[in-house]
Amino acid sequence: RYGYRGSVNAGFQQFKSGFPSDVNQNKVTFGWTHNKDAKSSPYWGFAANVNFISDNNTQNNLDPLNEQYFNNTLSSDINITRKFPNIPILSAGMKANMRQNSISENISLTSPIVNVNVTRFYPLKKLVNGSDGWKQIFSRFGITYNFEGQNRALFADSLLPDRNFSAINDEFMNGFKHTVTMQTTASLFKNALKLTPSLNYGNKMNFQQINRWYDATNDSLIIDELPRFGTADDLSLNVQATTVLYSYYRFVGKNKPLVRHVLTPSVSYRYIPNLNANKTLVYGSGTEKDTIIYSPFERSLYTVGNTRDQQLITFGFNNTLELKRKSDKDTVDGFKRTRLIDGFSISGNYDFLKDTNNLSNISLNLRISPIKWLNFVSTSSFSAYGWNEQTGATLKDFAVNSNGKLGRFLNTNLTTTITLTSQESREKIEETQSRMEDNWTADYAYFALHPEHAINFDIPWKVTLSHVYNINVNQNISEFSPDRVNKIQTLMVTGDVSFTKRWKLATTTNLDLATGKITNSRFTLTRDMHCWALAFHWTPIGGNQSFLFSIRSTSMMFSDAKIDIRKPPSFL
Repeated sequence: RYGYRGSVNAGFQQFKSGFPSDVNQNKVTFGWTHNKDAKSSPYWGFAANVNFISDNNTQNNLDPLNEQYFNNTLSSDINITRKFPNIPILSAGMKANMRQNSISENISLTSPIVNVNVTRFYPLKKLVNGSDGWKQIFSRFGITYNFEGQNRALFADSLLPDRNFSAINDEFMNGFKHTVTMQTTASLFKNALKLTPSLNYGNKMNFQQINRWYDATNDSLIIDELPRFGTADDLSLNVQATTVLYSYYRFVGKNKPLVRHVLTPSVSYRYIPNLNANKTLVYGSGTEKDTIIYSPFERSLYTVGNTRDQQLITFGFNNTLELKRKSDKDTVDGFKRTRLIDGFSISGNYDFLKDTNNLSNISLNLRISPIKWLNFVSTSSFSAYGWNEQTGATLKDFAVNSNGKLGRFLNTNLTTTITLTSQESREKIEETQSRMEDNWTADYAYFALHPEHAINFDIPWKVTLSHVYNINVNQNISEFSPDRVNKIQTLMVTGDVSFTKRWKLATTTNLDLATGKITNSRFTLTRDMHCWALAFHWTPIGGNQSFLFSIRSTSMMFSDAKIDIRKPPSFL
């Protein structure tokens, strides 16, 4: 019905500091979303999602309902694409993006990014057609091509409000990259084994290089960044084998329970030769000399860090576990299926040509959602090598030989989310999400992603708890960082309850479990007045302490009609 949908919001704030500095600091915020309907022009695409803050600070905001208070990263993207009706495998695009990080106090700006893509085409399909035997290897032989050009800069966020555009311009790096992939597939042993050989070639063209040299006078290594053009090549040969194994476990019982285990193992061989000329630097004085082998493109836009050949065996095991039992409520086949494990994967690689520590860290990922109101995700990294008990640094020997153990977990992330409400209310939450995704007003952008946080008078009550637990092993124990393990726990509790048909109380609280202190808390009292909603927001705890009294229209058409009376945090 509409050719495009979008929203624009802009804000300006001025912070004044008194005597003796008497300095005014301006803050500009700009948000823009634009989504073009594909039916309006099928061969052209345009999308924008801009979230810009001039001072790169999300916390010094006078808006008490600042949903970005805890965001450390801001993203802005503008993208235009073009398809060609006469050449369906060809597409082109141009985009720009900006990443702002308040922790590092840096801004990454890439403008423009030009890309040309050729989707997979099969040049031998007409010559050799068939799926029997080795014919399928030639008929499924496909080629893809990708071209990309970038102009990127990483600079301090202080340069932007100071309007130091010359310093920003000096930080830009640029280059081009070509990538060609040739791949085919073969199903062997009656489709029991899938074999996928592929060949990848890439060419990188950079306009910046580095040169290392040794300053004997000061006994130091110097790195010069040079505006010099150069090319580098990448080549890799891959062969992957994949199969699927099914296991069934039957149990005795009235409902005839059956557990199905699906294991998808994959093994691949990868060879990466070094096609580029590396540079060698000998530094030091007297007999105490050392050698560095480096690539001149280490700090270029398209980095080239491979200074040796690689020969890898990569392995992976994906698992799912499902329970099937008889149920009279199921009208399809009379059985109810429950996913016990949504996914459990183990992956790693072994490099035969590496001098030491040939085995990589083992990655483990687990995802469980046995019931609708509970979701659990875990990611871990395991090292089989030993470690120094004093410093925590990883050693060259296996842990079995050096520490008498199988290894250690280097980092683990555990995320648990629980949403408690009635079954009828859960269905309404899903309806709320669908309705807000269809609406393009900026006020609903946050709740489209977090429907469980939205205020809905049709839902009598709900409580959502999100717990994140991070465990990281300290591999550089020192006087300034003596802890062997760093642990971070955060808990966010959101909930609301309707004590009458027209009145609802909602709260959001963030708790630091390490200190046991509440870092932020907000209460909202809402009154439904049919076409209008009266709300009182109070934030008593946190850096954004404030209150807001508002009257807003509940109609989608007049959702921007509102009256706000607010008190900025500086006046509390």
